[in-house]
Amino acid sequence: DVLDGLHARYRGQISTFGKLFDPAVDKIFVVALHLMAAPGRLSVSVIWTTIALEIAIVLIAVLLGSFSKFFKIKLEAGANTWGKLKMLLQGLALTALLIGLNISWLQVTAEVVFWCAAFLALFSIVIYLRSARKVSDSINADVGYD
Repeated sequence: DVLDGLHARYRGQISTFGKLFDPAVDKIFVVALHLMAAPGRLSVSVIWTTIALEIAIVLIAVLLGSFSKFFKIKLEAGANTWGKLKMLLQGLALTALLIGLNISWLQVTAEVVFWCAAFLALFSIVIYLRSARKVSDSINADVGYD
């Protein structure tokens, strides 16, 4: 995933489809691995919090994207820096979880990293919503909707 993104940037082959598709595939990957590897190794609360946040991120992006013209907002496609960092932490935690299937300290470490990733997911959502609002406010000011 990381190599694919770096390769696309290096070759200048970044597309709106790629900006939307890559994060969606990341979410499917995270949810699928949680459902396969996490039960019995992580607390139920971290599993469902992670899954709920991944679903919330997708729903927010879809809803804001669908209604962007109605609300007169402009959104940047793709993940923000905090979302990318969240995905990196999730990848590290899932790797630790899969490597240390029966090693308790790795399971605890993975759980702590997942909670950090959940915090970053919430922060990413807030930043995304604030940026949409700011763009909306500046559009309204430019057009004279105030």
